Amino acid sequence: MNDSERIHNKDFLHLLIAIRRKKENRDMTEYCIRRVIRDEEQDLKELRTIVSGIRGTWRIYHTINLRDVNEAARQTISSLILYPENNSRIDSIWKTNLMRPVCKAEKKYLVDIDTDRESTYESTKNLLIENGVVILKDIKTPNGWHLVTEHFDTRLIENIECVELHRDRYYFVEMIEGED
Repeated sequence: MNDSERIHNKDFLHLLIAIRRKKENRDMTEYCIRRVIRDEEQDLKELRTIVSGIRGTWRIYHTINLRDVNEAARQTISSLILYPENNSRIDSIWKTNLMRPVCKAEKKYLVDIDTDRESTYESTKNLLIENGVVILKDIKTPNGWHLVTEHFDTRLIENIECVELHRDRYYFVEMIEGED
């Protein structure tokens, strides 16, 4: 946790995650950069700058659920007590702990429609709406769509081809090509 994160003293926060996936970067190792959101516009701009200077194709994502800062702090302190040799990695351990399931502070879902078939997207979205599901975000991804929703009965979509439900993930923001 850096000084800025301490000064803001928020109990809950979101993260941006930049991922260089093996799927789009076959000759490179996967890599992930996490950034705590203090000022969403500024943090996204800075993350774009960072990844645009690193080789590869990057996807930037945003957490769907707020993260519990106090629980992440407890997890980080416990980790450092057990493994004091990791004291030089506090920032990384802190962000890793923020992403742990125990630090999830909301119950939003991500409906991942992993196909470009507009009919699958439309029918899934309509099914959710018809059943009273609140859709908070509707995002086009490179391979389909992400729908961020309030909590609902997941049996509603369990047998739809190319549709997966995630209880604690992140939604797509944009794709960036880093320098070669």
